[in-house]
Amino acid sequence: MVRRRGIRAHRASVDVWLDVARATMRARYCLCITDAPGGPRARAVQPFRPDADLVVHFGTSPHSRKAAEIRRSGRVGLSYLRERDGACVTVRCAAEMLEDAAARRRWFMPFWRAFWSAGPDDPAFVVVRCVPFEIELWDARRRVTPPPFGLAQARLVRDPGGEWRIAAA
Repeated sequence: MVRRRGIRAHRASVDVWLDVARATMRARYCLCITDAPGGPRARAVQPFRPDADLVVHFGTSPHSRKAAEIRRSGRVGLSYLRERDGACVTVRCAAEMLEDAAARRRWFMPFWRAFWSAGPDDPAFVVVRCVPFEIELWDARRRVTPPPFGLAQARLVRDPGGEWRIAAA
């Protein structure tokens, strides 16, 4: 372990890093970053908490630019920040639209009726399913701060078999 300015920087296990990612991904909002003509676009979204495999769902309009960009590329970035922990996580994901009634009912938050008055059956509502394949994280409180302190993030990648591994910086 290396001590820098009162925070120990270290390399941890995959399981510890995944736990840190899960904790940070409990933030109420995140930025959804899409690949758009002219460069990346970021929008705040309110996702459901990730499941055990870190898969994330959120709602959007199937007619939005965001939906068109996701359909075009099949990918999104989700960026979470938990200021109180000094933590951030950016997750690169394969993304798909779920338009079936069961998914729309399962992944609908009641207060979203402000946007979709007919609820999950509103034709202007669709679910985006995000399956992560790469995670970058930094957490000062939990000491996931790879050297050199503050200049690198811990990075995990999912192999073709679905297992996470620590990636070289």
